[in-house]
Amino acid sequence: HNFMETVRKLDASKEWYVGQCNWDNKQRNVLFVQGGGGILMSQPLVARVYPTLNECEKKYVGVYAGDIRIGFCMKDIGVKRPTYDNHFSGDSVGIILGKPGSNA
Repeated sequence: HNFMETVRKLDASKEWYVGQCNWDNKQRNVLFVQGGGGILMSQPLVARVYPTLNECEKKYVGVYAGDIRIGFCMKDIGVKRPTYDNHFSGDSVGIILGKPGSNA
């Protein structure tokens, strides 16, 4: 598989939030997609989260990383968890083993 094959399989009419997942347990326990490897969101999800971004930014001003803030915004609008895809950089061992934030 390559990245474009993965993207072609996604239903553009549905909401999706895809990338290399990580767990932030220092802030307030949120699963998020790391920005370094890229964050992929469907247009329907962007359309739903966009109106909430100003308020979300104010609410999470103390959260040190933008990708983690996005994770909180997604959680606030009801996105339960992002989808992991191995075409984004990083190691997913912790997610695969059910131990987010772990390297083993």
